[in-house]
Order: sequence, then C-alpha cells, then structure tokens
Amino acid sequence: MLYITIFHNDNDSREIEWHIGEKNPVMEKYEEGFLATAPIIVQADCDELVFIKNTMPGIPTSIAKRVQRWTGDFARFIAMNL
Repeated sequence: MLYITIFHNDNDSREIEWHIGEKNPVMEKYEEGFLATAPIIVQADCDELVFIKNTMPGIPTSIAKRVQRWTGDFARFIAMNL
C-alpha cells in the first residue's frame, strides 16, 4: 500500500491511497504547479515499496525496513511518477 499526504496549508491536508495498477490519483487531482511547492509525504510498504525500488532507482531505500517514508523532493518525485 502507498499513502500520499499532500498539505494544502498548516491546517489542511489530504491523504491519498494508491495501489499498483491504478492510475496516478495525484496527477488526476492536482495541477503540476501546485505539486511543485506543496509539502508532500509518501509512505509505502509491500508491493508498492517493491515497485518504487524496482522502477525508481534514484530514490533512497533501505533493505531492512518493511515500511518506508519519504518527504521533500523524493516524495514529490514518487507522487508525480506513479
């Protein structure tokens, strides 16, 4: 499972769930200009974590962790390239 949290402001955030095989919900709901500056957190485990490891070689991952979390530019890249 993969969770994407996008912060609109200090008091408002949206959490989106994504699974392999689904369309990219982030790019369907948000414009690229907004995503370029919005704070984003991505958390992945299971098949979705394997997907990131296999398709996004520039994203840092840990072999030992079953659940991983990214912020900043790494999270933004993942969210925009599912």
